Amino acid sequence: MPFFPFSFPFAWPGDLPTYAPGDTPTFGDLVYVDDHSDEATALLLEQFHDLPLIDGMVRSYINRIQELEDQIWQILLATDLDVAVGAQLDGLGDIVGEPRRARSNDVYRAAIRVRIMINRCDGKHATMLRILTTYLGIASGAGTVELREPAAAALALNVYTVPESFADLSVIANTIKPAGVNLDARAETSLSRPYRFGWSGGAVAGVSGATNGDGWSGDASVGGLHAVRI
Repeated sequence: MPFFPFSFPFAWPGDLPTYAPGDTPTFGDLVYVDDHSDEATALLLEQFHDLPLIDGMVRSYINRIQELEDQIWQILLATDLDVAVGAQLDGLGDIVGEPRRARSNDVYRAAIRVRIMINRCDGKHATMLRILTTYLGIASGAGTVELREPAAAALALNVYTVPESFADLSVIANTIKPAGVNLDARAETSLSRPYRFGWSGGAVAGVSGATNGDGWSGDASVGGLHAVRI
């Protein structure tokens, strides 16, 4: 007989997620059942209905099944990334290799999702873009993340937004790139003043009447702050 490593009532570190009476939580194809006793007494033969002693005896047995169901659901919910908090979230982070680093539950939960994707990364272009857009918190990389292959065994990454942490973005980008491939990556340092080049007598894309030279101008739409290499 397999040995179950803990006994009931189950004790989990920290506060367990809870659900209000009447809720019906689900976990994959599983659905929480909160009325085992009622279901059991309803299955009694007709001649045993409405007999308090029989009803009480059946419920005394089945109530233990209800306790077991409740405990199992507490465990399931405590290990569900979508609802885990505190110590439970720390445990999930330990499993995938993502320390909390004083981050709030919501921020840490998002970081764990990214770490899971990193751990499963196959180095393909689409996979790398999906990880980067998830980390940056954007729905699509279009116009925000540019990943090119300028030469054999070389990748060029441009991030046209300001990441929460340049250091974290650098670690992620260099972790998910294929082994033996050089990565040249840059990210913006300002959303209000992104660096853009102009030219003498020419017009900057999207800016009418611009006659700026090489980005050095009093025009706020050109010049701006340089990107940072990551």
